[in-house]
Amino acid sequence: MAENMDDPTLIFNILDGLSESDFKRFKSYLSKPIPGGFTPIPWSKLEKADVTDVERLMNNHYGDTEGSMEMTRHIMSILYPPGKSSQDVSAASNGRSGDGQEGDKKEEEKEEEEVEKEDDDNIIGITHVANATKMPVRVYFSEEIIETVLVTSSDTWWPWQDKKVLFRPNSCDPYLCVPAKTYEMLLKRGPFYVSIFLESSSASGECAKTIAENVCIPNNRSFIITKRHTFEMQKFGASIWKDEQGKNHTP
Repeated sequence: MAENMDDPTLIFNILDGLSESDFKRFKSYLSKPIPGGFTPIPWSKLEKADVTDVERLMNNHYGDTEGSMEMTRHIMSILYPPGKSSQDVSAASNGRSGDGQEGDKKEEEKEEEEVEKEDDDNIIGITHVANATKMPVRVYFSEEIIETVLVTSSDTWWPWQDKKVLFRPNSCDPYLCVPAKTYEMLLKRGPFYVSIFLESSSASGECAKTIAENVCIPNNRSFIITKRHTFEMQKFGASIWKDEQGKNHTP
């Protein structure tokens, strides 16, 4: 898609060139969470909006034409993935078409649901991880249960002192390191499991304390590691530091 950002009619022309069904699907994606910090446009504003209305809503919602164009590119890449033409996608979303004869209505609806489900799978989930503690944390994430290994350290010379217990997650599992008193963004479609550990001050790769193990995170939900080293889900649509009970954990 050749794009001239100086052309004020570019977004209008793109939307105006969509089929009726694809334009409806385009609007539906505008109402869903999208990676990159973009917030959804309420469906109540989009449902009956025409091309002109949608262009105006996008420019007002995203602040400028550049933001609207970035969102347009993202949604168009879902509607028309590489290897599929617009005719292929439109035909799939509209069901079977031909010489005026329509297939069975239930079969068409089933095909549309399958296409919508396939498109939904292309949207990456966004999870913010807020660390209110004074130490960095590691957030291991996986679609399956995360296994950890207990390790005892006998580095103390006091015979009556308890041995220090460390936790060594599987080194094959990916993890996100979140520095103290800040937050990071994890781009992963949910649901998935997270296990959260305070990092050890040693260079051995172990973790000094377990905060949470194998918590299931729904798609597009965020969570907080509090100052008391507890796990809290973030209140949807609120500040990244506010939990579901409304408590603010800003460090």
